[in-house]
Amino acid sequence: MKIGRKIYYLKTNGNILISTGECQGDVRETSIDEDFKMYMALKGLEQSAVGVFQLEYGQLADKFNDCTGYYIDITKNPIDANAIVFSFTTPEATLDQVKQAKYTELSQACQNAITGGFTSTAYQNTAKMYDSTLEDQANITGNALSAVSKISGVAACANDKFYYHARSEDFTEWTAEECLQLARDFKSFKEQQLIKNKELQAYVSTLNTVEDVQKVTWNTVIPSNTTTA
Repeated sequence: MKIGRKIYYLKTNGNILISTGECQGDVRETSIDEDFKMYMALKGLEQSAVGVFQLEYGQLADKFNDCTGYYIDITKNPIDANAIVFSFTTPEATLDQVKQAKYTELSQACQNAITGGFTSTAYQNTAKMYDSTLEDQANITGNALSAVSKISGVAACANDKFYYHARSEDFTEWTAEECLQLARDFKSFKEQQLIKNKELQAYVSTLNTVEDVQKVTWNTVIPSNTTTA
């Protein structure tokens, strides 16, 4: 029996959680439920937040063997093999060249995270997921600016009303304070991603081998004994 690799990724940003790899011989294909129990990278995650698709055995094997990293372009529809974005360096690439490629990869992953959605309790103190594409960011900022004018007592804005929605929900009326809180929550979320990117890139700069650099992904936990400053 031949089983192709299954790729699990975060639906919010396309970052890879785990690729099960390929296998053949006396093997059995596991179910998604079994994988969530088996793999540490999936344990504790809500299945609804995780995307998965499976390739044919041998499909894109050359790219997986040669790439230095990959992520899923969540803007694609449908999400399939064509949504995989690979990054490559040549075998002759120097350590500095591999690092530069990794910096670019991490920056792209950071942007994917920022535009992939965030959680906020702004509306009625209930945790919900909100979209954060560039258009969504503009809408959040616009509501916040109008809310500031109303709260500040601008006469022309006294009767302004605000409408917004969580992911996959209908528009509802919000208070000015809720609009401001959503904007603050997004600002905090975005700053966290930017800080994470900076720390990961600083960590990459401390590595001394191509192999170690290539192992770094957006989900890498920086060792506690590492100095990145």
